[in-house]
Amino acid sequence: MAIRTDEIKELGIRSALKVVDGFYLGLAESYRKVPLANPKLYGLHTEKNIPYRNTSQPEHCLDIMRPKNAHGPLPVLFYIHGGGFRLLSKDTHLFFAMMFAKKGFLVVNINYRLAPAHPFPAAIEDTCAAYKWMVKNIAQYGGDTDRIIVSGESAGGNLATSLAIATCQQQPEPYAKEVFDLGVVPKALIPACGYLEITRPERYHTGGLWGELTQGVMRILEKEYLPQPHLAGPLNNPLPFLEESTPTERPFPPCFIPVGGADSLAQDSIRLANALKKRNVNATTKVYPNRGHAFHAYIWLKQARQCWRDMFAFSNDILYASSQNWQPAAARRRVA
Repeated sequence: MAIRTDEIKELGIRSALKVVDGFYLGLAESYRKVPLANPKLYGLHTEKNIPYRNTSQPEHCLDIMRPKNAHGPLPVLFYIHGGGFRLLSKDTHLFFAMMFAKKGFLVVNINYRLAPAHPFPAAIEDTCAAYKWMVKNIAQYGGDTDRIIVSGESAGGNLATSLAIATCQQQPEPYAKEVFDLGVVPKALIPACGYLEITRPERYHTGGLWGELTQGVMRILEKEYLPQPHLAGPLNNPLPFLEESTPTERPFPPCFIPVGGADSLAQDSIRLANALKKRNVNATTKVYPNRGHAFHAYIWLKQARQCWRDMFAFSNDILYASSQNWQPAAARRRVA
């Protein structure tokens, strides 16, 4: 049987995707092996692999990281890792959790089921379950449910934005309804370099070989995460939903949306800020010139350190406005 040209092209793109996957997995592993990546060096305490669903699966566990000697209920950072809905974990994102915990947050760092073995709605269903567990239990770990920030990068930015929608607008899905019924909307949202519209991968073809490769990768991610396109909606395509004019039942939280200027996903972040501003939401996109996807992970870069300072300054402004217990100086210290 003859192999069609488009099948050959997809095989090539899948091979390129394996290379990209290997790069990110290798980078994450290198972070874990660096001695300075040990949370104990910064006075941080970690409780690992706490189940948020009673399945005994590692995908349904989360970690809690907090400063050992912090007093009083702490602001909570609910973190959702990226990886194209198909790889990485809370363990590969220990560095991200640690950056926030060093600034005085109690960080909830979650796992969730991955595609293609577990396509939509597995990831957002798990994210909602973890958020529900956090709201009901985090006080006993020293967290303050009145000061929650939700964050994630790439696919995690999609899940973070979808979760925020679930807290603000009733959805028919039972797992989303349970989140809405909690009545706890995050104080703020930080979706970094978010992959915010799963459908319409053709929008990524900006010409040339790179544009064709990017579009091909996005087609594969759509096929693996959303194999039934008719299910596209607010909980997997949050950007088109927010671009509609219908207001949400509860006010959408303020957003800081960092992205690299050379990131293929940059337009999603810019569109998100524009959509939220039309809804009178405090939303800012900051584009860091010439930087690629998830560049803030490369902490040795000057712009990456600036991105972290910007995220902390935004968090401080939001949380200090809502609580006098949050010390602004702690959030404005220079990122190491």
